[in-house]
Amino acid sequence: MTASTSEAGAQVILVVGHGSEDRDAVLEFERIVGMCASRVSAPVRHAYLELATPSIGQAIEELYLAGWRQITVVPALLTAGRHFEQDIPGELRRLSGRLPGLRCRYAPLLGERSELRELAVERVSGAKPDGAFALVVVARGSRRPRAVEQVRELAIWLKERTGAADCCACFVSVASPSLESVLVEQGSVGGQPVVVFPWFLCTGVLLRRIHDLVDAARRAGADVRLAPHLGPSARTVQAILEAARLAEELSVS
Repeated sequence: MTASTSEAGAQVILVVGHGSEDRDAVLEFERIVGMCASRVSAPVRHAYLELATPSIGQAIEELYLAGWRQITVVPALLTAGRHFEQDIPGELRRLSGRLPGLRCRYAPLLGERSELRELAVERVSGAKPDGAFALVVVARGSRRPRAVEQVRELAIWLKERTGAADCCACFVSVASPSLESVLVEQGSVGGQPVVVFPWFLCTGVLLRRIHDLVDAARRAGADVRLAPHLGPSARTVQAILEAARLAEELSVS
């Protein structure tokens, strides 16, 4: 589908995922983007930060050559780490400076959407036992304090919404505490079941690592239940499309 440059209001939505060498992760992300495309009249495309193609530059250059000049970019990221705050805006500014007439709108953080938080409640509620339990929210990890704090705030919010007796946030890379250390600590306490909720949009290498750690804790005798990650769902689609609607034009300076 092409767009005339004279159509000043014409927009296309570009959903940017992290990217993965794991084929299942790529397929799941592209399934989500496809679900978004089926819900709106505007074209919806995808791109990746790394490890998969097309890159952001490749996707935008292809759209530009097809006649699109206004692109709404939705980062499919759950925390405000370096990718959200620096890498994607920097690449969009670079492309805007090189491609005459290109205007990019940048969506707010997907992880703050109420639709995803409600989906998280559903995921935890479906995995929790009838009695008391401890909630462990595990995320990718970041060196940015704000991103780490967002996961901790989510854990506290989910504790209140799901009725967990206790909660903590942990990570599978970069930040601490690690999921492994948390599971060891919970296992040493004993008695109280633990629900692990992966704050991940899609499957992939890190999610498989979470599965492995939970399986190891179970073999050691711990009562650990693993809730599903967010994944493809109507709420996920709604969150992405609402973020696109709220996008603001990105300054090129």
